[in-house]
Amino acid sequence: MDSNLVWKEIIVIVLLCLLWFSISSANNIVTKHILNSWSHPLSVTLMQLSSIYLYLKPSMYAFAVERKALKKQLILLYIIPLSFGKFLASVSSHFSLVKVSVSYSHTVKSLMPLFVVILSRIILKEKQSKKIYCSLMPIIGGVLISTATELSFDTLGLLAALSSTLIFSFLQIFSKKLLNITKMSPLALLSLLSKYSLLFFTPIWLFYDFFSIYESKDDFSLEIFTLLLFDGFLSFAQNLIAFILISKVSPLTYSIANVTKRITVIVFSILVFRNPITATNVFGITLAISGLFAYNKFKYDEHVRRKAEESQLPLYKNQNNFHSNSSNHHFQSNLLLMNNHHDHKLLKNNVAFY
Repeated sequence: MDSNLVWKEIIVIVLLCLLWFSISSANNIVTKHILNSWSHPLSVTLMQLSSIYLYLKPSMYAFAVERKALKKQLILLYIIPLSFGKFLASVSSHFSLVKVSVSYSHTVKSLMPLFVVILSRIILKEKQSKKIYCSLMPIIGGVLISTATELSFDTLGLLAALSSTLIFSFLQIFSKKLLNITKMSPLALLSLLSKYSLLFFTPIWLFYDFFSIYESKDDFSLEIFTLLLFDGFLSFAQNLIAFILISKVSPLTYSIANVTKRITVIVFSILVFRNPITATNVFGITLAISGLFAYNKFKYDEHVRRKAEESQLPLYKNQNNFHSNSSNHHFQSNLLLMNNHHDHKLLKNNVAFY
């Protein structure tokens, strides 16, 4: 019976991964198709944010996600800057798709670990292991090779993709920090960020995009509107499936699935749009993706090592004082177990925003 349950769980996880890969690929392809014929990245971003916020409402009720009222100070210090960053990163990402191919844009986004490591060192004073630093080299080399051999290269497209990746790296660091402080669900945070982004940037959209669209009505068709609605739903769906997947697998498994998803998006976009690609370009993409796999593995190993060291230190101290204070030893051992369980939950929350 237990064996059957395990296999059922494995099948569910595999199907979720396949669904996640398919929806993410479709989302990127539909977004690129819209932007190829209707170059309004601001509007595409606004539609995606609106869809995520609206669809998340019933989803949060379905998953019994707790809604927490945040203090004004947290809203000012975290939510508002994160909302601004989320919108700006999404617009930059969509602008890059106007200029370059989906495959190249996603290859450039492989540089996110590099930005995260640098920013974590500057902001949080975090040091990484030599293995993690070494894993960044193939990522950098792969992106450089892809850039040098990219047939659809555009400087503005590259800068937009780099800007998006840099901003998303900031979001990852500060989202983790906020999740640790508030203990809120990633879905609740995503809903909150989408809400504030809409409040802040709807006036900007009205000023920059609405009048432009209104004056050129011929460019906006029923087909574009339908695709925008579909694109918004796909954007919500891939976020929701990511949340479900995180609740079922380990952080390392999720990280590997996330890299595999990027590979799927790159491959399908090349096939659908028939982007011209060279053998050297394929080598660059493969090298960058291999670096991503290595980075995620070494990052997870480093986390496990640090947790093991933290758990051994208080135990060692308690053993020295065992005969003098047996009850204190028992109390701190229980506390240690509680902290390990709590850290595992936090790690899952953190991965949600990777």
